[in-house]
Amino acid sequence: MRNSERGLAAGIIVYGVYVIESVLGEGGFGVTYLASKKDTGQTVALKEYYPLVYGLRRPGSCEIEPVPGKEADYERGRERFVREASVLREFCYLEGIVKVWDCFETNGTAYIIMDYIDGITLKEYVSCHGGMGYDEWMDMLSPILKSLITLHKHGVIHRDISPDNLMIGMDNQLYLIDFGAAKEIEYGKTTTVLLKVGYAPPEQYLHDGEMGAWTDVYAICATIYTALCGKAPVDAVARLQGKALVPLEDQGVMLEVWQWNAIQKGMRIRAAERFQNVEELYEALTVAPKDEELPTIMDVTTDDKMQEQMHRVSDRGGKRAIWRRVGVIAVFTMLVCGIAIWGVQNRNPVKAQPETATTADTATERASEEISTEQVKICTMPDVVGMSEAEARERIIREDNKIQITVERKNSSQMDKDLVMEQTVAADTKYNEGAITQVVLTVSDGAEATTTVSSKPSNTQDTQKYDVKSNKKQTADFYLDD
Repeated sequence: MRNSERGLAAGIIVYGVYVIESVLGEGGFGVTYLASKKDTGQTVALKEYYPLVYGLRRPGSCEIEPVPGKEADYERGRERFVREASVLREFCYLEGIVKVWDCFETNGTAYIIMDYIDGITLKEYVSCHGGMGYDEWMDMLSPILKSLITLHKHGVIHRDISPDNLMIGMDNQLYLIDFGAAKEIEYGKTTTVLLKVGYAPPEQYLHDGEMGAWTDVYAICATIYTALCGKAPVDAVARLQGKALVPLEDQGVMLEVWQWNAIQKGMRIRAAERFQNVEELYEALTVAPKDEELPTIMDVTTDDKMQEQMHRVSDRGGKRAIWRRVGVIAVFTMLVCGIAIWGVQNRNPVKAQPETATTADTATERASEEISTEQVKICTMPDVVGMSEAEARERIIREDNKIQITVERKNSSQMDKDLVMEQTVAADTKYNEGAITQVVLTVSDGAEATTTVSSKPSNTQDTQKYDVKSNKKQTADFYLDD
């Protein structure tokens, strides 16, 4: 069982139906559990809406409540979470997309019931086995690309495609999971910046970045890069600052030129220069372009043509002087016309017309400007469980000096007094500085004082109780544990 500071404990029953077995994973938008149906024992994956930025679990409870001041954001996110589940239920037939069976609201939050995929993530696979061959990988990825084409046409983008969210099942099929970050395109903007470094395009670093199918295109190509070489690509922020994307050939991966060109185009920094939808990307990744027609070789010159050419060559010397005169006159005429045009333009200057740009391109340019003028810091939440309160505060502030730290104290016989027992933001969580505004630390107040019976003569106090049978008062010795 995986340890989790945010997740529910094993054995808890959610909605009176699903028994929590263990925590499968945690992300910026929720926690995913392995669970079983109480009546049938069927194994499922249960996703709980629990946003890092907007939500807090009430201590000692299953209830999740909004961070004070973030109520509207929390509710808006929960509504979108439920809406996405409803959309995905309609497309449970799509190949390679984890199937969603149910969605319900309880404990102040919402839950999605999905198929449990028994297998390993792509991230785990490449860390053990290295990269795959191009043809093998595309055979596995193609069903997901075709399904994403359908989802995008119905207004749903994933926003979090990465090796963490691709599962290789026991049937050797690839599955795209964790639609917790999914967003409907019609909304256009998002105010939450929680992303995967290396797989997120520049527009995702903005609090109000314009998202679209092109956002998933970047993440898909970045994931392909990792699947082939086993390494994450250079992050978009570093690329904006001048660091180049390392060619796959330099990583030891041999590709056809058109294959590498397709991956590169999908990872262009400027959104408008990428493939604008997965349909275009799929074709570029799977269909080799037709060879360009070779330059036509000149036919062997016939005798008549050869004689004509020779005649022109012999006659060229006599005509050269005439052409020199014509050239001088032409240059003089162009000079006079140029001066005249310059004079007219200075009397009536023409205002330059602003260039138009697509929504995607504008978002990327703005991302480039904002990221380049203000260094984006990616923070990693430290693991402070077991530290003293003072040490925990110092470690967190050293990583992110903008975050608010709240401390709650409760008794515990498992942890020494004044040591941190829990933290609401999971250790090693990566986020954009300022995206997470608060972390709550639960600090041990030591073991709760208890009263026990003892015959120990010292440190006692004489206490009377009434014996019902004898109708007499009896004396018993009690002492308080130190």
